[in-house]
Amino acid sequence: AGRYGVLGIFYQVVDGAQPDPFLAEIEDHLPGRPVEHRRLSGDAAAATSATSSDEGGLDFSKIYAKIDLTKYWSYSGSLTTPPCSEVVDWYPLMGYVPITKAQLDKFKAAIGSWSGSGNFRPPQPLHGREVVGCDLSGLSAWYPYSSAHWSETVLGSSDTCADGSFQSPIDLPLCEEAESRMPLEVSWGKKTVEIVNNGHTVQINVQGGGKMKLGEASYTLAQCHFHWGSEHTIGGDQQDLVAHCVQTKDGAEGSRYGVLGIFFTVGDSPSEFLALIEDSLPANPKGSNYAPEVAAAALVPGLVAGVNAVLATTSAPAAHPAHRRLSGSAAVSKFTGPLDMDMLHKDLRLDQYWTYDGSLTTPPC
Repeated sequence: AGRYGVLGIFYQVVDGAQPDPFLAEIEDHLPGRPVEHRRLSGDAAAATSATSSDEGGLDFSKIYAKIDLTKYWSYSGSLTTPPCSEVVDWYPLMGYVPITKAQLDKFKAAIGSWSGSGNFRPPQPLHGREVVGCDLSGLSAWYPYSSAHWSETVLGSSDTCADGSFQSPIDLPLCEEAESRMPLEVSWGKKTVEIVNNGHTVQINVQGGGKMKLGEASYTLAQCHFHWGSEHTIGGDQQDLVAHCVQTKDGAEGSRYGVLGIFFTVGDSPSEFLALIEDSLPANPKGSNYAPEVAAAALVPGLVAGVNAVLATTSAPAAHPAHRRLSGSAAVSKFTGPLDMDMLHKDLRLDQYWTYDGSLTTPPC
């Protein structure tokens, strides 16, 4: 069987580039395309020997001489041609080698084309595999999501993020007809708030709590934060924006939370709640080079709360939600309220919602 390591080297045609020295040694000695059905008949074109001017023959060190070998992706994959055996450790280099158009044309002529296309297999699904290589240290490690970084490298990392059994978010079922349930009793009221941008979300910290009740269960509001697009999906569809309002469960042993999720979709009328804060959102503390769209577009006018889009989840024991920050630096808004938190769920039916046992959606999960 065996296993292989493949080093991938990209070439890019660049105007004004000098011919690549390695390709220059072989480009005029490329064998032509063999006869049709070579895989069935075993026929192949006879290769013409290419000999470099060096006494040692072709110098393969020239193929990577212009590339930084400290920057590359790595992942477990397969051969890209039949039998597509999944026995390959891939190492594509992040840099590229500049070549001339004439050099590319010689390879295209030798390799040939198929319906005007080259000899490549398109990208295949990851199926949960991790691709390592991008610098995800610090704030950037949170998104795009990587279970490896959330479980090993970010502040608050936990193995639960990779191997937990009750992880959130999930894909919520699309109901043909919503069930009318015991109504959620939400009375958050007008509160003094602190609106912070901690580098991965805009978060409203609430002073003085506020209550949500469902039967005998009671929760006290701690904070609401936002995700664009939504983390939970509905029947596979991601919503434009979601507010996750994190509440501590009263009387629980250890740390346990109830999260009320409120979806938003883009519409013609601005959300009354978002209109109160949208012009007071603190900018991302990492500056304009770090996800500038978060501060500019996370809570935009024209977002309206979706009807029947209320989600109540109960998280597994975890760290206090007020500590969901990556670093000590955070941008704080000058707006402190009072803010009517009940306007978040205004006009929504509080007797139609999903419930399930889950987790925090950020480390420590």
